[in-house]
Amino acid sequence: MTSIIIEDELKNREVLKYMLKTYCPEVEVLAEAETIKESIPLIVNQKPDIVFLDIVLRDGNGFELWDYIPAPDFSVIFTTAHDQYAIKAIRADACDYLLKPIIEKELIAAVNKAQERKRRQSDFHENNIIKIPTMTGFLLCNTDDILYCQAEGRYTIFHFTNGEQQTASKNLGDYEPNLTRTGIIRIHRSYAVNIYKIAKYSKGKSPQVTLQNNTTLNVSPQYKETLLKAIEQR
Repeated sequence: MTSIIIEDELKNREVLKYMLKTYCPEVEVLAEAETIKESIPLIVNQKPDIVFLDIVLRDGNGFELWDYIPAPDFSVIFTTAHDQYAIKAIRADACDYLLKPIIEKELIAAVNKAQERKRRQSDFHENNIIKIPTMTGFLLCNTDDILYCQAEGRYTIFHFTNGEQQTASKNLGDYEPNLTRTGIIRIHRSYAVNIYKIAKYSKGKSPQVTLQNNTTLNVSPQYKETLLKAIEQR
């Protein structure tokens, strides 16, 4: 496992590095940054598995990370002296939330959680090929390439990450059992979305999800809790 530390206090960075080396030797610290802006090129170039992120920084707030990377493919573990941001961290899909001074057992548990999340994502990427019957034959694709599926009467329209679409000759309900086990779940009578492609969830009387391509879809009340639980476990 690789990591980057975003923390503006040198002493806190040194303490965290010591604790990782002592209690979580499987975690390699690739780089350190004092600000979000400084961290972005490091994250993009080095592709860490974990980002240890302070919240209150000298030049801003740790949640600004999502302004640059709306849907992180790494685990974010907050390390902060402030407990009032815990709910916001959960909504941002953080892997864990550690209060300073960091406790050894809690750090180990957080790293274990990040490892398990990485394992689940790896299984998802490697083992999910689906057969889509079309009007002229069939299409084999990796479910990781699917953004969402749209019910269209007796047919289903598959929307892909590359912007292409494919109309399939079965209704959405016929695909649902196989799709659900790969992380593509029903959120509405008309839609099933890939939870790994969700960039934003908006609550309210009419909840919505925004996908990585900025497509916004409505979430039906009957599917809301299932969706939120799936996002939390991804």
